[in-house]
Amino acid sequence: MDEPAGPSAQPAADWRQALFVPSFKDYLRLLAAERMFLAVFSLSAVLTAVALTYVSSERYEARAALFYRPQEVTRFSGKEARAFGSPVPQGPFKVISQTVQEVMLSDSILRPVVSELNLAAVEPRPPAVWYVELYREIKDWLLDRLADGWSLLKYGRLFPADRVENAVDALRANVIVRNRDSYVFELIVRDTRPDRPAKIAQALANGVSEWLVGQETLPGRERARQLSTLIAAKERDISRLHEQVSELLKSQGTASLPLETERTTSGAHDLKLEEKRLAAEIADKQAVVATLGQRLTQALVSQGAPRGRGGFFNPDDGKKMASDRLFTEIQLRGAIAQDEVLKAEIDGMERQVAEFPRAQARLSELETALDASKRDLVELRADLQEAELRSSVPVAELRILSPAAAPVRPVSPIKIYHAGLALVVSLVLGVGMVIALTMLDLRALFSSKAPKGRGQPQVSQGA
Repeated sequence: MDEPAGPSAQPAADWRQALFVPSFKDYLRLLAAERMFLAVFSLSAVLTAVALTYVSSERYEARAALFYRPQEVTRFSGKEARAFGSPVPQGPFKVISQTVQEVMLSDSILRPVVSELNLAAVEPRPPAVWYVELYREIKDWLLDRLADGWSLLKYGRLFPADRVENAVDALRANVIVRNRDSYVFELIVRDTRPDRPAKIAQALANGVSEWLVGQETLPGRERARQLSTLIAAKERDISRLHEQVSELLKSQGTASLPLETERTTSGAHDLKLEEKRLAAEIADKQAVVATLGQRLTQALVSQGAPRGRGGFFNPDDGKKMASDRLFTEIQLRGAIAQDEVLKAEIDGMERQVAEFPRAQARLSELETALDASKRDLVELRADLQEAELRSSVPVAELRILSPAAAPVRPVSPIKIYHAGLALVVSLVLGVGMVIALTMLDLRALFSSKAPKGRGQPQVSQGA
């Protein structure tokens, strides 16, 4: 190219003309001039990417299809789920789909699979050529150092590696759950060993199905256990109330308090009538005793008088009157004693009758509590039957539609993809490097290679 003119010969107003603005053809000529560099750079990148595919671990994939089928549940009594006092809205299918996906990737499903298949164990790698072994060792060493560095940055100290936790995280990263707004879920599992993806996918599918069954039956089992405890307590309450009723009737000396009240009231009335009759009998006998006493006194007085004045007195009559009086007094004492006994019985019956209202109120209270407890027991047993029905669901809502099959070929790395990506990236980087280095004109950094004048950059004419 021509040498630029000196600054003294160039007017100050025409400084824009000294600027070099390359056109698209200039860029194409530049890239054509550096085609060997671009070819070597791109080829080396492609070969490197392909070589890395041979030393990196192959990954195998297994797929299992799961079918979601809603269930019809029988309920003996109507119940409604509420949240914060309002009915819970029915969730759309998208919520169910997201829930299933979150469950599949949760620790409650992944951790048992890791333990069942022993995924946390360190297994020896298959033998390989020396450069593959070297690549693997360097990669593992770099990953360990990066993990330690990140632990230092986060916590300021190192923590021992938890193999189980790392295996769970690695499994979660290699599990994909897909759903296209349908009742079919596709479970995809990837692993570096060809024999493990199918086992992992099958274990995950079984684990999710069993977990759903457990979640469906767990409320029923918990409810049944709680209801069994309540039923046992309610039965004890009923037995206690029966014992209290029996003790109350036993204390009243009857099997039926109303009948005993009627019988006691009628008996007290009869005893009062008998008392009145006995009182009249006592009064009659007292009158007879008084009359016999007066006549006996008169007979004794008339016995000492002269025969002409007081008349004749027969001694046998006096003996007879004395005997009648004595017999009447004996009957009188018996009647009085019988009257006292009747009064005592009447007082006892009256006290018993006076206690009957309180006992009847207590009996009514116990019978009311007993009836309420029996009704509660019937409802609890109905709830227990429903809870046992819920806890005996035989199938899950998520079923295995097609089990996972062992893969026959790896899914990654795909060499054509890596080669194509490396080619595109290397071409972009190569073109950028050529243009950047040409525009920077690095010869200006070295005095021996610097141009003698300033102006347009020298375009390389290399082959």
